[in-house]
Amino acid sequence: ESAQRLTDVESISNIGSYSWNIQTNEVTFSKSIIQLFEFDDVDISSENYFEKTLERIHPDDLENVTQILAAVTKNPKPFTLEYRIITSSGKLKYIFGTGNVTQKLNGTSEWATGVIQDVTKFKQNEAAIKLMVDLSDQLSIKQSISAAYEHALGQICRFMNWQIGHVYLYEEHNRVLSSTEKWYLEDKKKYEEFKKSTSTADIIDENDLYGKVIDTGEAVWIGDINENSLSERSKAMHKIAMKGAYALPIKIDNKVIALMEFYAGYPLKVDPFILSLLNEIGTRLGNILKHRLMLDQIEENEVFQESMISNASYPIIIVNNKSDIIQVNKQFCSLFDYTEKEILTKKISAIIPDWFGKIHDSQITEDLQLKDIKKIGIGMELYALKKDGSEFPIEISLTPLNKNGNVVLASINDISEKKKAEKLLKESQERLSLAIKAGKLGVWDWDIETNSCVWEDSMVNFLDVKDSNMNYHNSWQESIHQDDIEEVKRQIKKTIIRKGELDIKYRIKDSKDKMRYIITKGSVQVNSKGKVNRITGVNIDATDEVEAQIELEQSNKELESFAYVASHDLQEPLRVIISYLQIIENRYTDNIDEKGLAIIARIMGAGNRMRQLINALLEYSRIKRKVEKFEKINLNDLMKTVLKDSEVLITENNAQIKIEDLPSIHCNPEQIRRVFMNLLNNGIKYHKPGEIPELIISSKVIEKNMLEITFSDNGIGIDGEFHDRIFEIFQRLHTKEEYEGTGLGLAITKKIIEGHNGVIKIDSKINVGSVFSIILPMT
Repeated sequence: ESAQRLTDVESISNIGSYSWNIQTNEVTFSKSIIQLFEFDDVDISSENYFEKTLERIHPDDLENVTQILAAVTKNPKPFTLEYRIITSSGKLKYIFGTGNVTQKLNGTSEWATGVIQDVTKFKQNEAAIKLMVDLSDQLSIKQSISAAYEHALGQICRFMNWQIGHVYLYEEHNRVLSSTEKWYLEDKKKYEEFKKSTSTADIIDENDLYGKVIDTGEAVWIGDINENSLSERSKAMHKIAMKGAYALPIKIDNKVIALMEFYAGYPLKVDPFILSLLNEIGTRLGNILKHRLMLDQIEENEVFQESMISNASYPIIIVNNKSDIIQVNKQFCSLFDYTEKEILTKKISAIIPDWFGKIHDSQITEDLQLKDIKKIGIGMELYALKKDGSEFPIEISLTPLNKNGNVVLASINDISEKKKAEKLLKESQERLSLAIKAGKLGVWDWDIETNSCVWEDSMVNFLDVKDSNMNYHNSWQESIHQDDIEEVKRQIKKTIIRKGELDIKYRIKDSKDKMRYIITKGSVQVNSKGKVNRITGVNIDATDEVEAQIELEQSNKELESFAYVASHDLQEPLRVIISYLQIIENRYTDNIDEKGLAIIARIMGAGNRMRQLINALLEYSRIKRKVEKFEKINLNDLMKTVLKDSEVLITENNAQIKIEDLPSIHCNPEQIRRVFMNLLNNGIKYHKPGEIPELIISSKVIEKNMLEITFSDNGIGIDGEFHDRIFEIFQRLHTKEEYEGTGLGLAITKKIIEGHNGVIKIDSKINVGSVFSIILPMT
């Protein structure tokens, strides 16, 4: 359940978890990370995730990432990473990751575990605002529109990770696009020939990429560039392996005067965010072209900022160098539960708890003066304060909006779901640790190829091993009892060959020379070549349970031996008493009055009942708990023998017995015969006065290999409160004058059934009857 909750949280919050073996560079990723990096399951495994991940990292970020990871291997402490990746399809993604490091007993780094979050949308939105601020600043001060075009092409292509950017001028009277010399070519040598061969572009119809732009006056996306296209331009693009395109119009007074096109070497999906951004850029360029000599830069920035902030899909707040809140958007108000009017009268400290603000006021003030982008809250604990006083975790990215750095835009990311995921992961690890401790488990991971074994602390304590330099796998084998070691090795070899589950029992001696009983369970892991390269599992200390079982079995044997000896020794004096009473009765009857004869008769009756009890006790003690000598028996034939043995009782009571067809099972025939005899005789004996006893004996297979046999009667029944009591030794519900018996019949029956790995139960009602059900394995 914990794992499922964690998976759900990862899916919702775009977060994934990982585990990195620092010693072997083997990495385990959750499903969401594999999807994030667009890894192919066929070509990748835990053995090469590390290298494949490094290959995805943007070249400009790789050195910083490798330096941080190198430091982690030497100094085991929590770490954070921010970097970009380029997926197999060419997509640029922004990644934020955190990790915690565990260490071996010698202090070296061993495992790193943590979470990775896709913050691409967050970064794209942040970068988009920065891009627009830059374009607004730079394009307004360019000496010519030509330079403005060139600057915009480069900025947009680098921001979007597009390979080609170009500007056309549009001639409305003949619907022709004339190529300009304004290009952005990621690889000039590769695309130079294409540049030379495309000086004009005819607009064929409104379905063509350029036709759509001209006719709609809006940015357009196309993702199907192929050699069968009617456009010569599209054919040329297909030759240089371009997969998708965007185009945007540049308008003056709602008339298209130019067109910017962009191409990517990977499939492009239509993205409303990009279309909106391109339209905004097209509008900006059109305005600059029209008013470049008179446009007020400050007014331009304010209009742009208002538009972008209002339409942003995440909370934004703008603060001056005095920490006054001067602008917010709807998303901010929604997150913090303020109205715009309320929040604009406050300082930034209103949304930061007092205890945090006192510590960080100086840092925030300093950051507001900086011209470069500074990040607060990424990789550290930062909490925001809602209007109602409730706190929640956030990350903040600060972006200066002017050269002086005295006005700063703060993009806020609510990381509550991320924190919940981290909490769930921590709780899951704590529960696992408690389970290991409570279950007396020793957790281990054995690398077969290097014969190295990683032990958790629980395993070290398990064997009382304290030397961190020793080979744990060898020391474990050396501790195994000499009579068990060969079987343990055989089971391990068998598990590796069959690629199955490891499940073995054996004995070891701990550091104090005490014998312990161990159960080892493990699962094999197979590498990409199908070879078993490691086994992970647990050792279970079953010493207490095994010793208790041995003690219980010994106690049972002693108890059964005592019962047998005691019952056997009671036979002789009882036989003497009954014999002398018979002599008195035969020889001295004439000298004893009727009262004396009655006393003798009573003593004789008691002696005979005592003999019956001793014989029953002897029989009970002779029944072994583990039944032996099983053979396949037809229960129909066995029941015929029972009916013959009970013929006198059946006849005397005029009993009606109905037996349905019974199957064959594996059992001890003599013991099961005794069970059937007891249940049959009880059904006849305990009938209601004046009524003929009726019994029905039937069976059915209730599940695979299990048979239920029922004995149903119409007798006097048994009160529900006595249903458990009747199976106990010497328990009688009636006097010997009412019904004969020793009180051992059902106790013997239960012991026999349990010795067959079965159960017996009763369903009975007073004056209605009883149903005894026996459930036995058929084999």
